[in-house]
Amino acid sequence: MTKKSITLADDWTFRTPLRTIHFPKGKHSVDEEVHQAAVDAGVTEKKDDGDRDSETGAAHAAGDAEGGQ
Repeated sequence: MTKKSITLADDWTFRTPLRTIHFPKGKHSVDEEVHQAAVDAGVTEKKDDGDRDSETGAAHAAGDAEGGQ
């Protein structure tokens, strides 16, 4: 399984019916499922493997375009 890097702005707990993992604030190497959950939860601090910036950048661009009209 490919590992990705996340940097957490604060402590965070990843929970599914099958596993619960507590991550303290800071940088961690995680699997895709955990990475995506952290990005979706908005708990990452900065760019992580290019995914967070591209996703939030696209969302901000769409919001800016809608808000500016």
